[in-house]
Amino acid sequence: RIWGFLGSPRSRFADFLRPWPVVKAYIDRLRRFDPPHSVGHNPLGGWMIAILLSTLATMIATGLFAASRRATGPFAHLLSPNIAHLAGSLHSLVSSLLIGFIVVHVAGVAADWFLTGDNLVKAMLTGRKRLPLAAARQEEPVTPAWRAVLTGLLALALAAGLTLATNFSGT
Repeated sequence: RIWGFLGSPRSRFADFLRPWPVVKAYIDRLRRFDPPHSVGHNPLGGWMIAILLSTLATMIATGLFAASRRATGPFAHLLSPNIAHLAGSLHSLVSSLLIGFIVVHVAGVAADWFLTGDNLVKAMLTGRKRLPLAAARQEEPVTPAWRAVLTGLLALALAAGLTLATNFSGT
């Protein structure tokens, strides 16, 4: 989520969370198989990212407090056993939802690529997208690579620390 505030202009939440009328207009064009080209996230894709991040945050939060037969989160001891088991059940449910949302997202990326010809996978990996010259001139510079590397390393360190604090022998 940090990258949504510190990242390149097109990766910031303020850039891709559009109001409902804009999303509805995009959906109307999508229904006609004529979605407009988007420089950054398309209006529907931007909200899908918000849904994915919210679901992932819920999965992480429930996992921290979860207790199940498979594993016990590092903060499960702070809750009563019944509530910790409930958190574990919720964690499992949310992980299944996340998988479903990922499938929908991948299908959306494929549909956008097919309908617009924009290679979104390449753009996601490189941070660059082919644009008309006029649109390219209006773009702000991308965030320096060191900021992305530092953000990634901090996220990796946090994930490693939480993984090491998890009891994988279960309850």
